[in-house]
Amino acid sequence: MQQLNKKLNSKIKIALVVLLMCFMGNSQSQNEAGPESNKATQKLYGYAADKFLMGDLLYQDKLDNQSTFEKNWIVQQSQSDIELKRYAHIDSGKLQVHDPRGCTIWYKNKMTGPIMISYCVTAPSSYNEGNDIVPRDINQFWMANAPGNIDVYAKGGLFDFTKYNGDFKTYDDIQSYYASTGGGNANTYNRTTRMRRYPRKINGQLTDHLGLNNRDDDKEFLIVPNKEHLVQMVAANDIVQYIVDGKIVYEIQNGDSIDILNDANKEVSKAVWGTAPWTSYNEGYFGFRMTRTHHTYTDFKVYQLTKK
Repeated sequence: MQQLNKKLNSKIKIALVVLLMCFMGNSQSQNEAGPESNKATQKLYGYAADKFLMGDLLYQDKLDNQSTFEKNWIVQQSQSDIELKRYAHIDSGKLQVHDPRGCTIWYKNKMTGPIMISYCVTAPSSYNEGNDIVPRDINQFWMANAPGNIDVYAKGGLFDFTKYNGDFKTYDDIQSYYASTGGGNANTYNRTTRMRRYPRKINGQLTDHLGLNNRDDDKEFLIVPNKEHLVQMVAANDIVQYIVDGKIVYEIQNGDSIDILNDANKEVSKAVWGTAPWTSYNEGYFGFRMTRTHHTYTDFKVYQLTKK
């Protein structure tokens, strides 16, 4: 009888262990479904999924440590209306950016394609302090360089605050991709969704540039206040993509028809991506961009892509 009880106790212990392992496995699967998870940020879509596979994790910053943030990033925050509150720092384990007039935050490491960049961001809606601080402008530059590929730390380089000072117009001459969710003006914010290829100015003159805007006013692609959004950008040879929450917002590859804009007029012309001068950028820097809003950022990652 005693031996029988020992065998039963042993079987019960084994069963409990199996149940516990199953429970942990289910919990892990549920956790992996979140936008902040490694599994979620490793998925490719559309053109990139057709031609590439996920490669190595090149860079990562969880954006949860102030000293690491200061080491990895350059903050260019507009000093217009200096009496208004502004900051970009780590608080409560996240990068908190409160910006009343314009801010670009550059990652210091230069990137070479093909790559996929991802991060998570939330635009809280809990207040409006009378300074147009509202849920808007989840924006970014990627594959960015100053004209002539000047060293970023040199005079006139991308990190030169005397030239690029956080005011949006100061970036009109850079060579870069740019994407924006929830743009607009002070009165009609969170209504535009754009993707561009800069420069918008050359030698101080407005110039033609790639400008995709057919998602404007489409609520499916706008900011949901208080929701954590997963943002992904791809620069992979001729492929350029802007993806939010697993939905392709814009993507182009060689041979696609593209819209060409010029800020000097409202006319739209057509061109073909991959034909000069509408060719790809495959190295440069990444920067968060926002204005008149409060954002919280986490889990910044950059992955190498490899050809199938």
